[in-house]
Amino acid sequence: MKVDTIAERNHRFNQRTPYYLRASFLMDGEEWLYLNHLFRNLKDEFEIPQRIEIKYSDIWTLQKYQINAERALDKRLRLF
Repeated sequence: MKVDTIAERNHRFNQRTPYYLRASFLMDGEEWLYLNHLFRNLKDEFEIPQRIEIKYSDIWTLQKYQINAERALDKRLRLF
């Protein structure tokens, strides 16, 4: 039985799942509370239930839609 090296396992893993973590950052607690408040307001504005998870890219799309309502929203975002 051949034992794979860590590099080979990582390469195979990366081929199957190319994205695991996009970014990480540190944030002050007060800033997080403010950001969370804005996020909840955005969900309320678009009538998205607070318990529903949405992707970061969805937030960006909704924000762009606020600026220019003529843009088409993704079908999955119109379900809210």
